Amino acid sequence: MGIGRATCLLFAREGARIIVADIDKKTGDETIALIKSWGGKGIFVQCDVGVEEDVKYAIRKGIEAYQRLDVLFNNAGVLWRDRDRDVTRTDEVVWDRIMAINLKGTVWTCKYAIPEMIDGGNCRRIMRRKHEKFLSASK
Repeated sequence: MGIGRATCLLFAREGARIIVADIDKKTGDETIALIKSWGGKGIFVQCDVGVEEDVKYAIRKGIEAYQRLDVLFNNAGVLWRDRDRDVTRTDEVVWDRIMAINLKGTVWTCKYAIPEMIDGGNCRRIMRRKHEKFLSASK
């Protein structure tokens, strides 16, 4: 079991309603089935976090389902041992996809989730260093 699925189950066990956003429909559906088998509530939204419109849609579907967003758990990330290579052999297409998932995915989910959390009054403290720029994540 991966970190994302395990975290969903723990949140569900504590009474949270879960939005499972995953690029893989089968995996997302399996996670929702597990959540429900534990007595939890959840919805699945197919989402590629590297695509801004997918993330925007996933957040919107969650708000439509639950009317609020209290917690954001950014978990999407990849390390492809068969494709990640040292810098002298890194393929640009692979590198761009890794950055889309690992970096842009975090930016897009924060971009659309944080305003919903603020609007719902559930955003007391998001980041320790509020003035830190996303640029530092790319350095």
